Amino acid sequence: MTRFCCDSVKPHKPFRTTQDAIFNIFLKETECATKSTNSSDTPISTQQSIRNVISGRGNHVIQFVTQKNFGPVLTKEYFRWDGNSYTQIDENEVKETPNMEKVRAFKNFVCRECGLFYEVNLYMIAGSLRSMGNPYPSSRSTEDKIDLKM
Repeated sequence: MTRFCCDSVKPHKPFRTTQDAIFNIFLKETECATKSTNSSDTPISTQQSIRNVISGRGNHVIQFVTQKNFGPVLTKEYFRWDGNSYTQIDENEVKETPNMEKVRAFKNFVCRECGLFYEVNLYMIAGSLRSMGNPYPSSRSTEDKIDLKM
């Protein structure tokens, strides 16, 4: 059963992340794949890193949010990787999982025909992202800081 309303759903402001393979696997597993969520777009080395990360049971959760476009949230669903597929779980299971953190990686989709917006968020156990080379360090080095004085 697809989680999207219809075939008119399109990515909203799409961009690549190092976690694209995780999102692509989830979208395919839950029959939400769109034309632009193709795992062949993900570099082989990243695909291997993702396989290594998702080989562990329960180290990541996908949050799937459906809402009216510019309106209220209609549903929030959570799915945990069990080693073979995604299983729907309760929000409390996510909250009760030690060290589970929302990662700054997401995918958004919109259906203009139905007026719905979809948000797909990634939660991971702290530290499991390190094996993938987290592109979002928690603090910036002094070399990364921009001097705004002119």
